[in-house]
Amino acid sequence: MKRNGFVLVGSLLVLSLLMVLGLAMLGSRATQYEAAALTGLQAEARAIARAGMEATRAKLYKDLNFPPLAESDSSPFEFSENVTDFDGTILGNYVVRVDRKWRNSPYQVLVISSLGRRKDTNAAVLLMAELDVSPTLRTAPGPNPDYFQWIAWSEDGVYSAP
Repeated sequence: MKRNGFVLVGSLLVLSLLMVLGLAMLGSRATQYEAAALTGLQAEARAIARAGMEATRAKLYKDLNFPPLAESDSSPFEFSENVTDFDGTILGNYVVRVDRKWRNSPYQVLVISSLGRRKDTNAAVLLMAELDVSPTLRTAPGPNPDYFQWIAWSEDGVYSAP
């Protein structure tokens, strides 16, 4: 009889241990699934921020008076737009800031930042870039091959090639 009680208590302890290990594994899987979902949302926010950068470049290319002149060139110009899919459903929005402080010679660049946000989530990505607006080379006469090209790029403070 003592042996039967020992087997029952031992098996209950083993089952309890297995249940705790199983719950721990499920918890780690849930964390992995959340991280994977957040990675997808961050990719969408990055695409929305990139759309803001390219929309700004297109507006600058089409309209010589964009961004509108302010009282001083040192104040940045800011605008925001929603991003929709083909059905018109809003996916998110971007907020773009155009800093004109370096627009004149000798630099002739615009510093543009775009914050892309995915709708109904905390996913957001900040992109910053410098756009070359010098039609001629800075060091010698001739056309600038980098005119209206991104010359420096950073994502959340990490610089990389455009």
